[in-house]
Amino acid sequence: MIRTITTVVFICMLVLSSFAQKGFTLNGIIVDQNNKGLPYVAVSIPAKNKGTSSNADGNFSLKVLDSDFKAIIEISSLGFKTKKITVEAFLKKKTKSIVLFESVATLDEISLLLPLDYIKLAKKHLKNIH
Repeated sequence: MIRTITTVVFICMLVLSSFAQKGFTLNGIIVDQNNKGLPYVAVSIPAKNKGTSSNADGNFSLKVLDSDFKAIIEISSLGFKTKKITVEAFLKKKTKSIVLFESVATLDEISLLLPLDYIKLAKKHLKNIH
């Protein structure tokens, strides 16, 4: 009898825990300043170890739990400034597009100092090509 009651309680707990983890899907598009879709942009919630990337047209879909409502979504792509927005703020937006702005960076000049042996070797291989 006790074994039956324990089994029933255990099954009820499993069912209740699965209902407690209800969630929803965030759908949107990531665009640049010209309103052109950005492909393969990383969309993540770092605190929850969840993430996805946009497709070739800039569309993305990210599954989140109800408990993630206050979590921060981080959108990043090479050559663009990273943008952060909460799940709550994203849901309140009328348009589900996120605009990323280009990140302008300049690089300093790089000088390579190679030993003379490497230079001779490179010249030798160049002569062999011709």
